[in-house]
Amino acid sequence: MVAGDHDPVRLSRRGNTPEERTAYVNSENQAQVESRRGQSLEDLLGELRDVYEQRIHLLRGLSDDQLARLVPGSQRADLQWAELLGSTRHADAHVKMVQNALAETRA
Repeated sequence: MVAGDHDPVRLSRRGNTPEERTAYVNSENQAQVESRRGQSLEDLLGELRDVYEQRIHLLRGLSDDQLARLVPGSQRADLQWAELLGSTRHADAHVKMVQNALAETRA
């Protein structure tokens, strides 16, 4: 679906237990933080806007058939791309973390 990648969101590589998945996500997040250390808030927000625009462009280009396909490697056998890509839960959690961090720096 995404350039022929059978596991585009790396779900199958995240581990088989909740502990393994948490460790994987924490490691990925730390690597992302380290790669951006020293960037300005404006640069980070610009990158965020660019990623969202790319995601919207991708979503608009998918057919109903593509969105109905199952996500390979998902922990849920019935998880469709439409549900995964349309969920804001993950992004909302990150926005809340940023808001909390900014509030702490201003306190």
